[in-house]
Amino acid sequence: MSPRVRPAGHQDVQAIGAAVSELLVELAGTSPETRAMESAALAVIDDPAAGAILVAEADGALVGVLAASWQMAIHVPGRYALIQDLWISPSWRGRGIGAGLLKALFDVVRDQKMTRVEVGLPWELPGERPAYEAACLMSCLDPFRLRLDELDEEITRLLGARFGIIREVAFYKREHDIPMMQPDRIAEVRSRYLARGADLHIPPDFTANLFDLLIAASCKLEDELIDETAG
Repeated sequence: MSPRVRPAGHQDVQAIGAAVSELLVELAGTSPETRAMESAALAVIDDPAAGAILVAEADGALVGVLAASWQMAIHVPGRYALIQDLWISPSWRGRGIGAGLLKALFDVVRDQKMTRVEVGLPWELPGERPAYEAACLMSCLDPFRLRLDELDEEITRLLGARFGIIREVAFYKREHDIPMMQPDRIAEVRSRYLARGADLHIPPDFTANLFDLLIAASCKLEDELIDETAG
């Protein structure tokens, strides 16, 4: 069953306290009194202006917790989000729970009209700070990686659709005895590629190389299909 990420509720307070306590113990820190942590969690849950607590739930149990507070600072115009606690159940690590929690937090941050997220670190653990900071910062990359993965999937799908049309063009050219190479068409499309790439601030050498690669692969495929049909 895939974990479900949702805002924390009163029913989660005890589990949240236990999760944060486990996180602090794992970092070789000192865990505050359980009742104090539960009270703090309840205060954040009841006051959306203070911050947000998100949980990941699977099979009726919490497998991830992310707590963030809203902050003001001189170096940041307006408010920003500060991640205070990020815990993932050991048996669920490496399975995208952190990415899901961070993506949900970013959605909340956007709704709150904030544009910045920072990671808070346990100052009482100087020896553990580098590892903890690295883990948190790497986890914060996950939502960006997810978006890149989605875009890569879309690019692959569009390339597949493009080559599908190339196959149709090859058969049409063969059927109607149209030369495979159409220099004027290639020049027209190349010009459009470069102009559109410039509009989107894509490096011109990348746009040109991409176009040349696409045209070379398309011509090769057309040649092969026309020859195959002819045979």
